[in-house]
Amino acid sequence: MSATVGLLGRLIYWVVVIGAALQLATLLHVVFPKLHARFGALVTRLILGAAFALAFGPFLYVFNAVFYPDRYETMMAWPHLFAFLLLIFGAIGIVMDAVSYQFTGRVTGQILVEKTDEPADVSPPELPAFAARLEPKLGTDILRLAMQDHYVEVFTSEGSQLILMRLADAIAELDGLDGLQVHRSHWVAAGHVEGVERANARVSLVMTDGARVPVSRSYRAAVKEAGLLG
Repeated sequence: MSATVGLLGRLIYWVVVIGAALQLATLLHVVFPKLHARFGALVTRLILGAAFALAFGPFLYVFNAVFYPDRYETMMAWPHLFAFLLLIFGAIGIVMDAVSYQFTGRVTGQILVEKTDEPADVSPPELPAFAARLEPKLGTDILRLAMQDHYVEVFTSEGSQLILMRLADAIAELDGLDGLQVHRSHWVAAGHVEGVERANARVSLVMTDGARVPVSRSYRAAVKEAGLLG
């Protein structure tokens, strides 16, 4: 096809390019659903972005050679195209996360578990509402929460899971569970605090899973009142 394609040709070109990009991005998230939990949001975005660029770059070269043969020689060199696709993938992902976080407080799909309106058969009535968000294999024995960018990482006695929501909203859904916020980025279940570590002016709670959770100065009085500082 010539480089002088008309408006319809350009429309077809961009529909195919954008559609293929979206399909590939969705496929990558489906194939690698556990990366967020293992590496965190930033590293996961870099890994998926690199995979996207490696797969989509050759497609663009071939598609442009067929669709715009007269312009093929002027296409970006591979290093530049790879960096461009990596940047585009990251920017789109950040925008999508921000929009989802602002309007829904969570992400649905393969990476995170979607909360439904159906009652959870495995959860007894006395469990907090937050337990409905957890994967069944994690159980409901919640140890602690930690904020990771826009995500809340919840730790249970069986493992961990990332959920896109505010820490304040997660704590509100834990109403009825014996625990408290000890830092702007951390919440702990009182029953899973094993001890206290002090190093100079820093105070940390030792959890049953071996984690050390920092206690900030602004929350120290509440933690002491709860009897967790000894």
